[in-house]
Amino acid sequence: FAFPYVCGMGEVLTKDCCHSSGIQDEVSQTPRPDPGALYQQARVSIGPVPADASDGGPMHDPPTSRTAKVNMDPDEQEKEKLRLRTLTTDFVRDVIAQNGGRHGCLITVLDALRGEQYEAMYSLDSTLRSFVIEPIEQHRATRVIPVPDFHDVWLGREFRDFEGTYWASKLTDDQLDRVVAVELSDANAGPLYFMESTAVLADRFVQAMTILVLYNAQECK
Repeated sequence: FAFPYVCGMGEVLTKDCCHSSGIQDEVSQTPRPDPGALYQQARVSIGPVPADASDGGPMHDPPTSRTAKVNMDPDEQEKEKLRLRTLTTDFVRDVIAQNGGRHGCLITVLDALRGEQYEAMYSLDSTLRSFVIEPIEQHRATRVIPVPDFHDVWLGREFRDFEGTYWASKLTDDQLDRVVAVELSDANAGPLYFMESTAVLADRFVQAMTILVLYNAQECK
């Protein structure tokens, strides 16, 4: 797949940078959190956290596939920052809501309680603060989740709680590689599970949304 647009993050990406008419001619120069630094903060500095942690931190150890690379020389660090910046901004361009219509990525939502699956589109609003899941079938309700309510984002295979679900034993290996798990701050809401169309897109979602969750946390401070 190809991503023809890059709108940048850091000094370039603003909360309103992506609209149906394209990138705004003038963007805010207000400094924004650097995605490379945020990703490193999320995946390295916290380190493993016990499952019984009571401080509100992650409930699982950071998986190695999402852990930012350490022991890199300055050139490698800059390349990693650029990779994450490009990955995140390509993701934003793909999933930003446009003109109130359907836009974003097609997924298969996995209902772990009912054992049901259905197709939907997910998108982000222009402020990057609302994650919207709009089912293709009109009788199903649209779900809007504030991005600050995301506690953590995982590949399904790396999320411990997914192992005991109905879907863990029903999906093929190819399908399991495409599963994403979203842990919400409200434990009563339960994790959100869905399948991306490819494993590459699943990995991109995990990395990009991890950065956007931290971006929102910085904005709220």
